[in-house]
Amino acid sequence: MDSGDTGTSVIATDRPSPIIRPSNTKQMFDFAVQPASFGSFDQWGCQWATDMDHAYKIGRREATSGEDQVIWKVPHSGQPMKWATVAGEGIA
Repeated sequence: MDSGDTGTSVIATDRPSPIIRPSNTKQMFDFAVQPASFGSFDQWGCQWATDMDHAYKIGRREATSGEDQVIWKVPHSGQPMKWATVAGEGIA
Protein backbone atom coordinates (compact mmCIF):
# COMPACT_ATOMS: atom_id res chain seq x y z
CA MET A 1 0.00 0.00 0.00
CA ASP A 2 1.48 3.35 -1.03
CA SER A 3 1.39 6.02 1.67
CA GLY A 4 3.02 8.90 -0.18
CA ASP A 5 6.44 10.45 0.52
CA THR A 6 7.04 8.89 3.95
CA GLY A 7 8.08 5.51 2.61
CA THR A 8 5.92 3.67 5.13
CA SER A 9 2.99 1.39 4.63
CA VAL A 10 0.03 0.54 6.81
CA ILE A 11 -0.83 -3.09 7.40
CA ALA A 12 -4.48 -3.90 8.16
CA THR A 13 -3.50 -6.02 11.17
CA ASP A 14 -2.02 -2.92 12.87
CA ARG A 15 -5.52 -1.62 13.62
CA PRO A 16 -6.89 -2.12 17.13
CA SER A 17 -9.58 -4.72 17.59
CA PRO A 18 -13.15 -3.41 17.62
CA ILE A 19 -14.71 -2.58 20.98
CA ILE A 20 -18.13 -3.84 19.93
CA ARG A 21 -18.31 -7.60 19.69
CA PRO A 22 -20.44 -9.40 17.11
CA SER A 23 -24.01 -10.05 18.22
CA ASN A 24 -23.50 -13.81 17.97
CA THR A 25 -21.10 -13.73 20.96
CA LYS A 26 -22.69 -15.65 23.82
CA GLN A 27 -22.96 -14.12 27.26
CA MET A 28 -20.75 -15.61 29.93
CA PHE A 29 -23.45 -15.14 32.59
CA ASP A 30 -27.19 -15.07 33.26
CA PHE A 31 -29.39 -12.92 35.50
CA ALA A 32 -31.83 -14.10 38.16
CA VAL A 33 -34.21 -12.33 40.55
CA GLN A 34 -35.31 -13.38 44.01
CA PRO A 35 -36.59 -11.78 47.25
CA ALA A 36 -33.91 -10.06 49.32
CA SER A 37 -35.06 -12.04 52.37
CA PHE A 38 -33.53 -15.19 50.86
CA GLY A 39 -30.10 -13.83 51.77
CA SER A 40 -28.00 -16.14 49.59
CA PHE A 41 -28.59 -17.20 46.01
CA ASP A 42 -31.11 -20.02 45.51
CA GLN A 43 -31.07 -21.37 41.96
CA TRP A 44 -34.38 -23.19 42.54
CA GLY A 45 -36.19 -20.30 44.24
CA CYS A 46 -35.25 -17.53 41.82
CA GLN A 47 -36.85 -16.34 38.62
CA TRP A 48 -34.43 -16.55 35.69
CA ALA A 49 -34.29 -13.60 33.30
CA THR A 50 -33.35 -13.54 29.63
CA ASP A 51 -31.19 -10.39 30.07
CA MET A 52 -30.62 -7.44 32.42
CA ASP A 53 -33.64 -5.50 31.15
CA HIS A 54 -35.87 -8.51 31.76
CA ALA A 55 -34.40 -8.90 35.27
CA TYR A 56 -35.30 -5.28 36.12
CA LYS A 57 -38.85 -5.85 34.83
CA ILE A 58 -39.23 -8.94 37.01
CA GLY A 59 -37.74 -7.11 39.99
CA ARG A 60 -40.08 -4.13 39.61
CA ARG A 61 -43.11 -6.38 39.24
CA GLU A 62 -42.24 -8.49 42.28
CA ALA A 63 -41.23 -5.47 44.41
CA THR A 64 -44.82 -4.20 44.25
CA SER A 65 -45.61 -6.87 46.87
CA GLY A 66 -43.62 -4.73 49.31
CA GLU A 67 -40.49 -6.87 49.48
CA ASP A 68 -37.18 -5.78 47.99
CA GLN A 69 -35.87 -7.98 45.18
CA VAL A 70 -32.22 -8.80 44.42
CA ILE A 71 -30.94 -9.17 40.87
CA TRP A 72 -28.12 -11.71 40.76
CA LYS A 73 -25.49 -11.90 38.04
CA VAL A 74 -24.78 -15.61 37.66
CA PRO A 75 -21.64 -16.51 35.70
CA HIS A 76 -21.60 -19.84 33.88
CA SER A 77 -18.39 -20.56 35.73
CA GLY A 78 -17.97 -19.13 39.22
CA GLN A 79 -20.07 -17.81 42.06
CA PRO A 80 -23.27 -15.73 41.72
CA MET A 81 -22.99 -12.09 42.82
CA LYS A 82 -25.58 -9.59 43.97
CA TRP A 83 -25.88 -7.11 41.13
CA ALA A 84 -28.70 -4.75 42.12
CA THR A 85 -31.57 -4.39 44.56
CA VAL A 86 -35.01 -3.37 43.31
CA ALA A 87 -37.20 -1.69 45.92
CA GLY A 88 -40.87 -0.87 45.57
CA GLU A 89 -40.03 2.78 44.88
CA GLY A 90 -37.03 2.24 42.61
CA ILE A 91 -33.60 0.73 42.17
CA ALA A 92 -31.15 0.84 45.06
